[in-house]
Amino acid sequence: MPNKLKSHEGVIPEQDWVRARLQGIRDEGLWRELREVDERSGFPEIAGRPVINFSGNDYLGLRRRPELLSAAAKSLNESGSGAGASRLLSGSKRAHADCEAALQDWSGKPALVLGSGYLANQALLSTFAPRDTLLLVDRLAHASLLDGALLSRAEMIRFKHNDLNSLEELLRKARRSKPGKRILVVTESLFSMDGDIAPLREMQSLCLEYAAHLVVDEAHAVGVFGRNGIGLCSEFGIEDEIKYRSATFSKALGSYGGFILVDADARALLVNSARQFIYDTALPPHVCACAAAGLSILSFSPELGPQLREKSAYFRERLHASGVSVGGDAHILPIVLGESEAALKFAAALLERGVLAVAIRPPTVPVGKARIRFSVSLAHSGEQLDQAAAAVVDVIEQTGLSPLEFS
Repeated sequence: MPNKLKSHEGVIPEQDWVRARLQGIRDEGLWRELREVDERSGFPEIAGRPVINFSGNDYLGLRRRPELLSAAAKSLNESGSGAGASRLLSGSKRAHADCEAALQDWSGKPALVLGSGYLANQALLSTFAPRDTLLLVDRLAHASLLDGALLSRAEMIRFKHNDLNSLEELLRKARRSKPGKRILVVTESLFSMDGDIAPLREMQSLCLEYAAHLVVDEAHAVGVFGRNGIGLCSEFGIEDEIKYRSATFSKALGSYGGFILVDADARALLVNSARQFIYDTALPPHVCACAAAGLSILSFSPELGPQLREKSAYFRERLHASGVSVGGDAHILPIVLGESEAALKFAAALLERGVLAVAIRPPTVPVGKARIRFSVSLAHSGEQLDQAAAAVVDVIEQTGLSPLEFS
């Protein structure tokens, strides 16, 4: 007979607690379920029906490039299916060193590869923002940056999204009340849900004026902006001034894993202090080989980023020409519906028309800002972009669901 948990007055049975949480999620219209997207035929299908996928992050369409697949296959045969240990034990293989060397050649900065972009941001902030640090974080910063800030146990204050006046006011107050305080300003360069670009050059100027350091997550900008796709810090000509940058292989680079670009001393501190690096099994070598192949394509194909920006501008113009309010400055284009129920209905109607564009709801976005998020890829043809734009217009006309003005 299995042992039974003793009952105590006032203690809710665990299963009841779990079910109550689930019911709360349902009641708020925030229920989520996994949906299989089958690509075995070479193009995405849902329940046997082909769809045009606008809910991925394969911005440059590298995920199926033969260069990446052959690099992964070669490494699998040489190194096996996994690293077998953390990097500081016996898991640091030639593929990891080669990938980090490729990152340094590409970016001009020493690099450290981690298990994911999420872990990279956690490692960055939990290592470089101890308790005596003040973190000023953009209000719409990604969950991985917020979790990293919480793990660091540093004081954290959020500034208004992309608002230089809000940021400067906090910097001024901090310097007035705590003259010697160490301050890090944390932002994404291209925001994942609004698709807008941070004013990085102006933010860096404020950091210099108030003796702070800028931390930039380039996850959605790498591959699309800057010299050889290095990102928006490069686009704005400030890459050499930014001490802490992170990004991921899992979006434009077509693979998986995260990385941090820092100087040699900061890299050594990460290796010796970052729990997300020390205690995590290393990425499978074939994943690193795949990532390095993606970097090689970027280095020799500088036209890819501009091509994606041109394609994204075309899609935005098609929507604007039809009177659809759409946000974003680049390849991420949000259409805000407001309430979660409206976004779910809009997404379902698009799917009926062969367009996969998932509803984004709280807590991923603020309450009242539920949306459809379109991610444009170089893999999309002009015909597919036209079809998606026509589907959006048709859904609006047939359902009466009107997008809100983007702000």
